[in-house]
Amino acid sequence: MKHAELPRDRMQLTIGEMEIGETGYTNLAALFVDQERRLWLHPSCDVTREPTTYIVLDDRTMPIGRGADGYVVTLKPREIVGRGTPRVGSIPVAEWLTA
Repeated sequence: MKHAELPRDRMQLTIGEMEIGETGYTNLAALFVDQERRLWLHPSCDVTREPTTYIVLDDRTMPIGRGADGYVVTLKPREIVGRGTPRVGSIPVAEWLTA
């Protein structure tokens, strides 16, 4: 029996599935800061290649990219990041930029 396969660029990705060189958008809720003020990402949060209503229910869209040195996020000026405790699988943020 034949089974259709969808190309990778047509699939919904999660942060943990991003490959080096990929960019996209996620919700600010995917990001948190620990007690040492280090930024982390929830690996299971969805990423889209374009901002969409599927990801963006409000104005909390956050550009994200994965480079050779790790993940980079872009925050809007004065954006507030929620606190959290890293768990097994949490992804450290290598760099943050301001939009």
